[in-house]
Amino acid sequence: MTDMEHVVDDLGSLSALRTRGTKATVERIRLDGRLADTASERALNRTYFSCGCEQGSVAVLLTMVGCVVGVLVHGPGAPFGWWQIGVYLAVSAVVGKAVGLFVARLLFRRIYRRLEADLKGA
Repeated sequence: MTDMEHVVDDLGSLSALRTRGTKATVERIRLDGRLADTASERALNRTYFSCGCEQGSVAVLLTMVGCVVGVLVHGPGAPFGWWQIGVYLAVSAVVGKAVGLFVARLLFRRIYRRLEADLKGA
């Protein structure tokens, strides 16, 4: 175990993931003992450390494609001026990131509850 690795093998170490400040001291979560499962560990790490950047970049890409199509169909100008496109891109980045964080949080809760049930049931 390294200093930056958090090993989850009981209810105490699992509940520590929900303690404020834990994320700042951990780089990786490892499931051990009865919880050892590579797929669950990978999903837990992805959702716990998600920053929403992936979804934000997808939203920006889709917005860029939409703006290009809009300019090709309607021509340049309102509502596809340069400053408006910049606003669309900024808003899509923020909304995409927020949606990504929200979805990651929901998935983390689902994984957490499943792991908690596994520990309580065993």
